[in-house]
Amino acid sequence: MHEQTKLFSGNAFNYPLLARQSGIDNPDRIYPGDRIRITIR
Repeated sequence: MHEQTKLFSGNAFNYPLLARQSGIDNPDRIYPGDRIRITIR
């Protein structure tokens, strides 16, 4: 999730927040078809 978080937030270390918002329990295990929710502020 680091790369996705870096792409959308500019900071790869925000991945725990992105995982929480997306309902992903373990950000180290994301699979094809999993949806990631991006919140725009």
